[in-house]
Amino acid sequence: MLTELEIKILELIQNELPLCERPFEAIASRLRDAGNNVSEEETIEHIKSLYSKKYIRRIGPIFDAAALGYKSALAAVNVAPDDIEKAACLINSYKSVTHNYLRDDDSYNIWFTVTEENEKKIIETLEEIKSKLAVDDYLFLPSEKTYKIKVGFDLKAGRGGACE
Repeated sequence: MLTELEIKILELIQNELPLCERPFEAIASRLRDAGNNVSEEETIEHIKSLYSKKYIRRIGPIFDAAALGYKSALAAVNVAPDDIEKAACLINSYKSVTHNYLRDDDSYNIWFTVTEENEKKIIETLEEIKSKLAVDDYLFLPSEKTYKIKVGFDLKAGRGGACE
């Protein structure tokens, strides 16, 4: 269970990670402005803890993959309700997966994006995920045009969690 401070830190990292020499000091300053008595070092320790608990998988930029010559696709699989957390953690373990989300759908309930150097590599990744999850198939929708680059998650909604 996340504390209010952890939720605030995750929201700042997700939505407003400062591009400056000391971004974690800037985050700590924003937290102090909001009434949280936290230092840069404490903020870093909280972030390390969230990372070790797998609430944070990666902190880094998002590049325009197509402009760099990469290919991306939206993909989906269907897993049993009891296997959703385990499947999401497996999918998230791939560096080429930027995010995944749950949909209330009878055909495919876990949707995710995959970015690789070419379409063949995307299909290899999807085949590997299919095999490891022991699912019958997957949905593969290659990107043709980018409509949205930013995804933000409502951390107070109470769904989802860290991977074991």
